[in-house]
Amino acid sequence: MMRYLSAVADCDLFWIEEPFPENRDDLMRLKEHMAKVGCKALIADGETRTERSSKWWRYGGYSQRHIENLFALAEAKLVDVFVLDLGIVGFTNWRHIMPELERAGVKASPHTWAWIPRPYYVAQLAAGVGNVIIVEGIPGKTEGVDYSAYKLVDGQIVVSNLSGLGLRLT
Repeated sequence: MMRYLSAVADCDLFWIEEPFPENRDDLMRLKEHMAKVGCKALIADGETRTERSSKWWRYGGYSQRHIENLFALAEAKLVDVFVLDLGIVGFTNWRHIMPELERAGVKASPHTWAWIPRPYYVAQLAAGVGNVIIVEGIPGKTEGVDYSAYKLVDGQIVVSNLSGLGLRLT
């Protein structure tokens, strides 16, 4: 990772996602190296789930220990963006936890991989509650779904105001 960052130091990276499982020592070394080479990229982390919550709570299926660790890393300025999975947290829970992330100075980018319509859900979430720094894209389309109500204008997703999150079945 350090050699890579040195090699791309002049590229103005936006962020580094999930460089390794969330731990203070590795992230501190990473941040120190980033400062040394002038890299101002954000660190996006939190997706890794090595244990599940024994009961559903405001962070869905993530364990309380995992979430507490993420907030501790964010407080230490080692993590800037939480990329918790949209499906593991749940759409409604994201609405409830977003103010908590904002108070902690943490941005969000709900992880969407593995299901093509999810980026459209995150775009709607971002339009409704804010604090989403970027919507992760998944290339492709789902057969039988009309995505035409969404537009990409100057790098920004213009969300649909149609029912069903603007995705019509064909």
